[in-house]
Amino acid sequence: MSLLSKEIYKSESEAENCAQVLCDVILRSIDDRNVQVYLAGLILLDDSMTRFEEIEFPPQKLGSLMSKIIINLLAKLADSKQKVADSAELSLLSLAHSSCIDISILYNAATKRIRSEEAKGGRTCKARIQFLENLVAEFGNNVSWERAIEFTKSS
Repeated sequence: MSLLSKEIYKSESEAENCAQVLCDVILRSIDDRNVQVYLAGLILLDDSMTRFEEIEFPPQKLGSLMSKIIINLLAKLADSKQKVADSAELSLLSLAHSSCIDISILYNAATKRIRSEEAKGGRTCKARIQFLENLVAEFGNNVSWERAIEFTKSS
């Protein structure tokens, strides 16, 4: 999959046309129960983000496309398979470092209230708090630690 992405888009206009399709493919692969398919989706995500950065794809256009992917990766933080949880955290931190993603989109999704059906016996809350801790440690002044504290108190 990653080899094809270099051939798919070479300019911003082509990237806009392909971004929706790529995000849909990535979203489906991230939702897959098969770990190999999930990891292949993360490879495609990373490769796509690299290409988006190379052509300086505007963050406001990519943010809305990436929101479902970010939400699903946040849910994977609490997965019972450690490989899945660790790869989700690495992918989220990689997205946070990308010039094509506004960190506030990622931070807002991470501090969103956890629904009771997503709780997984407290694993989701614990994983989210650990991720927020890493995000605040990594980005310091670019994220609001007060909001992370509020999330922790309400969860």
